[in-house]
Amino acid sequence: MFQPGQAFSEEKIDVKINPPIYLNGKELDKRQRNPIYDIAVDSEGRLYVPEFYANRVTILGGNGNIQRQIRGIHSPHGVALDPTGNL
Repeated sequence: MFQPGQAFSEEKIDVKINPPIYLNGKELDKRQRNPIYDIAVDSEGRLYVPEFYANRVTILGGNGNIQRQIRGIHSPHGVALDPTGNL
C-alpha cells in the first residue's frame, strides 16, 4: 500500500480507457453503460448495485440473476445496508 511521503517509481502502466463491456457475448453501446461507484453485499450474498444513469438500484442474487430493481432513485452514487440488512 502506498504511504504518504513514500517515493514510488514511474512505470509505464497499460490502462484501457473505457474498455468494452459485454453482456451475453454482445458488446454494449456506451449509452447502455452505467458507471458503478459502489456496491453492497448482504448476508445472503445478494449484490446491491446503484445504477447512476438508470436511476435505480439493482439487486442481484448470488447466481448473478436480477432479483429486484428499485426505481425512482435520482442518480444513485452509493449504497449501504444497515446491520439488519435494510437498504
